[in-house]
Amino acid sequence: MRALAGRNGISPTTVQKWRKRTHVSDAPMGPQAIHSTVLTTEEEAMVVAFRRHTLLIASMHCSHPSRT
Repeated sequence: MRALAGRNGISPTTVQKWRKRTHVSDAPMGPQAIHSTVLTTEEEAMVVAFRRHTLLIASMHCSHPSRT
């Protein structure tokens, strides 16, 4: 098994895993359930409100420098 792994540049553990398989196709590696990346209207409104609020606070700090 080590010789086979060495010839193919893979670890002996990988060879052992592959030998246990009953099929030759690759196993799926992605998420089991696909999650949407699209925001709902409510979520988008919350994000916009948060960004406006934090931008307003940041602009207030930048326009009024602290006095020393």
